[in-house]
Amino acid sequence: MFDGQQNNQGMSNHTKFVRKNKWCTVEILWNCRKKIVFIGPPDARIRVRYGVGWLSANCRVQILDGNQQRIVEVNGWSVFMAKVQIYSNSEEFISYSL
Repeated sequence: MFDGQQNNQGMSNHTKFVRKNKWCTVEILWNCRKKIVFIGPPDARIRVRYGVGWLSANCRVQILDGNQQRIVEVNGWSVFMAKVQIYSNSEEFISYSL
């Protein structure tokens, strides 16, 4: 599927390139509730980071296995800004649904 194209659950599919051994932001959200679905890459970590700078906190950290869907939910704390981030051990394109 192409970036931004909707799948059969009404969510849009996105693809981003991530650098290895570095937290990469895939989405920045404000004042909204969203579910983001990831499947791979295996052993990658995903998290939601609320806030800005030293006033930020990491929540909902999960490890991807490459087989099962992992859902990250952004909730009401996004009024302060929420970054959905991924950490991978390799440089590659990742796909997710929003």
